[in-house]
Amino acid sequence: KWSFAGTGNAYGSSPAIGADGTIYVGSMDFNLYALADNGTSAAVRWAYDIGYWEFSSPAISADGTIIVGSEAGLGLFALNPDGTLKWNFAPPHGPTGEPVMNSSPAIASNGTVYISSEDSLLYAVGYVAPTPTATVTTTQSPTRTATATATPITSVNVSPASCGGASVVEGNTSTSCVFTLNNTGFTNHLMIDTIVIDDAIDYGVFFTDCMQPGGVPAQSSCNINVAFTPQSIGAYTTHMHVTDNATSSPQTVTITGTGTLPPNTTDTITPNPLDFGDSVMGQASEQFITVENTGFTNPLVLQTVTLPTETIGYSGPHEFLIVPNDSSCPAPPAGIGPGSSCIIAIDLFVDTSIVDATTYGSLAIADNTAGSPETVNFTGYGVYGINGTGDCYTTATGACDATQSRAGFSGQSCLVDSGTCTTVAGPGCNCL
Repeated sequence: KWSFAGTGNAYGSSPAIGADGTIYVGSMDFNLYALADNGTSAAVRWAYDIGYWEFSSPAISADGTIIVGSEAGLGLFALNPDGTLKWNFAPPHGPTGEPVMNSSPAIASNGTVYISSEDSLLYAVGYVAPTPTATVTTTQSPTRTATATATPITSVNVSPASCGGASVVEGNTSTSCVFTLNNTGFTNHLMIDTIVIDDAIDYGVFFTDCMQPGGVPAQSSCNINVAFTPQSIGAYTTHMHVTDNATSSPQTVTITGTGTLPPNTTDTITPNPLDFGDSVMGQASEQFITVENTGFTNPLVLQTVTLPTETIGYSGPHEFLIVPNDSSCPAPPAGIGPGSSCIIAIDLFVDTSIVDATTYGSLAIADNTAGSPETVNFTGYGVYGINGTGDCYTTATGACDATQSRAGFSGQSCLVDSGTCTTVAGPGCNCL
């Protein structure tokens, strides 16, 4: 008629059939399946993850509750017909072994569930509605009797309630915050659904053993190790939320930290001051600053590199400009290793406001040295250039004397040796 393979794992239990024809069967892929017989095929109505290989054959109570045992001490599960958990009874490990309930349960007319276990005990579990509470009495011999209570939820506390104070170098990671979840119940496993941190950029779950199949047994605990990797300098505060089957769900804890610069190192910045020399109007005059990490251990991090405002009266779009494509210094939080260096490329642009005059500027570098911030001073002299035929241009009309051109700058200013420029002073010299 049909066959059902599921995920391809073996089926270790015999199926049970509900009043509505639903087929319930356990599989070694950890699931209890609810299947609908469509005549020529089977359709999965739902699958419930028990947490381990499922060998126990399910039993169905008069109200349609599906009762099934489990491996690995996960206990007895009661599921509603829609596949949701009604309750779970997981007795603690005793001196006679682990309570592995992989046999098939039997249900009495009064609703009591009987199931044997590999801890050498036969359990009788009774469920009382509407408050989800199950009681159990176990007897191994006339001299040993145990009583326990099971509910579909449990209780939990989280310690510490907050964690922080760690100062972490920007871009580095600290895993010093560890939260412990204690299942303070006496019967049921603590089942963690989600662990969410509000700030998912600077924080993350580094390690946790709280979300293993089957959950955290009663009177046991698990840990959540949170990693802090600050992406910038400053104080941080965030919260972590844990949702589970405890009455106090979700549990919320506070996490704080501080992002810092790397420890101090030493550097040299050359040249300082930086002289651009004669800079032709309308052309970029480029110079380079070298920054070297002269320390022996820590990286040198250039946190900010800034230029001042333009010279008063400057009319161009920019006077001094950092050229990123010609620079090699890394952006923070990356740094320069001990003994290594990088360059910062600076352009000077001259307009008519600074021709035949000296201009001044500076560069401020903030880093993780003790002397931060450091300043590099600039000087430059604006001159007119030459046209395509080599003609010289000045701001004056008539004769160009030594006050309007620069002695010794004969290459670009058409200056003659006498220090003056006239219409007859030399070939290609044009005084405007």
